[in-house]
Amino acid sequence: SVTARWSADGNPGGTEYFTENTDTGADSGWTTALEWHDTSTGPDSTYSYQVKARNADGLETLGVSLGTVETGFFGDGFETGNTDAWSSIVP
Repeated sequence: SVTARWSADGNPGGTEYFTENTDTGADSGWTTALEWHDTSTGPDSTYSYQVKARNADGLETLGVSLGTVETGFFGDGFETGNTDAWSSIVP
């Protein structure tokens, strides 16, 4: 899984955000949170994300890229480093 995070960037409290994995089509739905935990991802893949904002009047911004992330082969959270934490690898 991947957690996408962004800042309010000057938006007032109550602003809602909509984040999308542009590769799987999964999205956060409209939320006031400044992060989204995307469980649509799999191991050994690359995903791109974008976020847009909506104010109290319902006006939306265009999507802004949050960047691209590459997941590791095992998908266990250790593949990007911290290999000392592995106790075993089971094929």
